[in-house]
Amino acid sequence: MESDIRNLERLIKYTNILPRGAFVDSSIAQARYELSLECDYNTEAANQQRFASIIKHDSEFRTKVAVPRVYTDLSSEHVLVSEMVEDAWTLSDLAARVTEERREFGEPRIISQAKCDDISHTILSLCLKEVFLYKFMQTDPNWSNFFFSPSRNTLYLIDFGACSEYPASFTNPYMQLVYGAATKNTDLILESSREMGFLTGEETAIMNNAHLHSAHIIGAPFQPQLIGSLYDFEKQDMTRKIQDELPVMLRHRLTPPPKLTYALHRKLSGAYLLCCKFGAKVDSAMIFNRILNKYREMHPELSLEAASAQNFVEKKDEDEEQP
Repeated sequence: MESDIRNLERLIKYTNILPRGAFVDSSIAQARYELSLECDYNTEAANQQRFASIIKHDSEFRTKVAVPRVYTDLSSEHVLVSEMVEDAWTLSDLAARVTEERREFGEPRIISQAKCDDISHTILSLCLKEVFLYKFMQTDPNWSNFFFSPSRNTLYLIDFGACSEYPASFTNPYMQLVYGAATKNTDLILESSREMGFLTGEETAIMNNAHLHSAHIIGAPFQPQLIGSLYDFEKQDMTRKIQDELPVMLRHRLTPPPKLTYALHRKLSGAYLLCCKFGAKVDSAMIFNRILNKYREMHPELSLEAASAQNFVEKKDEDEEQP
């Protein structure tokens, strides 16, 4: 594994096929770390059992999401033995089948469109809960690690080798960033992005604008004014919009993204793409609003105003007190 990574690193650097803004060294270092986790089955078994317990105690998911049991007495550092998932489709295969049927018949037939919407709702809610409420995420975005059984109406999760934990020092500014994106609060987006390390504060206006536009695209499904309505992922063309911003960001980015966001953003972008492939309509704004409210109960210290706005209010109050 290590030799393969080194060979890939040499190939990328010698051919100079990626721009400076791709920050290849940081990406490869993160890939090396994640792959090392995948090779320790004791850690994976512990992660799988931990996630099973989380799901069991979540009333939203306990009847529709399952994590296969681990047989610890048969497992070791090099072997993982768990309950077998039968009569189920991987989400990657299911999404491909649904896409094909929608193209041919105008609607999915292997499962109903309502079920496509329900699966998408579950995946999106699960991803956001993993980051903000569980603070523990299965970060492998391969949808072959997710199975859906139509006969049992259950989503099964496997492969917990690559998992990440998120401390409040990460989730607080990240919640500010997502909320800022959903409400198009420019100051909050830029301040939280600088606090997290997405930006240095020295970026050009071109880079800041590209970053803001990308944030608005990602936050669009969570806009507060959309609560109670269904967001049509298929019609939004989010992938193309983000791709349009990439050349600018790769040219003008001054710093690599925070390490904890590499796998996280692959997982979240994968969830968006899955919703698109299922042609899903989801009340994603309500999902985010519920998680935001729960998060604020857990973290009353969280502020959803930019510090610059707060400073302006404080300064205004002081000025008004002058005789």
